Amino acid sequence: MGFGHGYQPRESVKLPTGEYEAAITGARFEQTKNGTPYLAVYVQIKGIKGARPNCMMFYDRPYTGKAEQERWDEKWTEFCDAFQLPRNVTEDFSSWHGKRGWVKCLPQKTNPEFSRLYPVVKRDLPQDSSQEGAPDYTPVDGGEADSFPEDIPF
Repeated sequence: MGFGHGYQPRESVKLPTGEYEAAITGARFEQTKNGTPYLAVYVQIKGIKGARPNCMMFYDRPYTGKAEQERWDEKWTEFCDAFQLPRNVTEDFSSWHGKRGWVKCLPQKTNPEFSRLYPVVKRDLPQDSSQEGAPDYTPVDGGEADSFPEDIPF
């Protein structure tokens, strides 16, 4: 094969800084280039197909360092609360699929041309955003809203 090896055009949208409604599309354990394991939680941003970044990374809870352990506990609690998940640590991610919550997109401190997603707890929202009478949230970027639940490939 030649250069490109079957290249197929694929568009993506770089998320601007801001808060977005999202749904979990999957989660799995992955490794960094140096072999450090982490949990990758993939999300789809409401109203923006092909949005990047589309993943939140969670490294394992540290074994030592009380302050580091407490911070990890706080971050995991924020994630569980943001997506209305049980406040436990599990390796069964199948029940997470389709759970809705909010994320914030921020530039990385050490590499600002790249962004990361962080969970955001919205305590003033209904417990289940699919409830009848729940407010209809429009994308922060002002883009055209689409049928969000149908966008998630099940």
